[in-house]
Amino acid sequence: MELSIVFLCCTLYILLIQVTDTPGLCDTHRSEEEVLLEVGKSVAVACPGPHVVIIVIRGDRRFTKEEYDAVKTLQALFGERVRRHLMIVFTGGDGLADDISGMQAAVDQQLLKAPENLKEVLCDAYNRYCIVSNTGTFETRRQHAKVVLSKIQDVVRRNNREYFTNEMVDEYNRKVQSIIARRQRDHGLSDNQAVTETRQAIVDEKEDPGFFDTLKNIAKTYILPVLIKVAEVGLAVAVGAVVKRCSVM
Repeated sequence: MELSIVFLCCTLYILLIQVTDTPGLCDTHRSEEEVLLEVGKSVAVACPGPHVVIIVIRGDRRFTKEEYDAVKTLQALFGERVRRHLMIVFTGGDGLADDISGMQAAVDQQLLKAPENLKEVLCDAYNRYCIVSNTGTFETRRQHAKVVLSKIQDVVRRNNREYFTNEMVDEYNRKVQSIIARRQRDHGLSDNQAVTETRQAIVDEKEDPGFFDTLKNIAKTYILPVLIKVAEVGLAVAVGAVVKRCSVM
């Protein structure tokens, strides 16, 4: 079970939460150091914070307990107020209908009979969702991209273009901003150039090794206690505890 976090580089800061059946955040086959570093890198490249957090779920198969737990772990990590920035994209629309309107109608009907845990996830995202196809022509994919972008713009507009942050994200941001400032000072780069190069260096792990040690240490402070609490007392208690720990700014 995976809860991976991927930054999409565009004019908005978007955090993409991919829920799949491959090793990741909720998998015990990866070492603690690997998990904490990957989460730290993902948050760091999204600094100063994501405008939108997209949860991607297969729409053409049963929603599993593992997927539900992964989404709830996300909320435990980032806090209750991340809900303001959530939206859901269902994939596999081509297995439900042939065109976009048919896919949307099919998933709307399907969600009326959805299990309670999926309805809860939809409620967490204020019922902001759409469905896309995994296949199709370039024009079909372009139409689906427009649907997703429209939903993204709606989330951003409703939040007055404010990005998500909390105590943890702010801590990552301070470290990233210091690297950006150093790159500008040492190489005479513009702000945009320094930001782009810094993000790429983080993704490629070509930044100073001490920086990645810092990312892991921040993750140990904020993320590890949450994961431990999830394992010990369950998701409901952990989600409640992290709301008190990470105040949204």
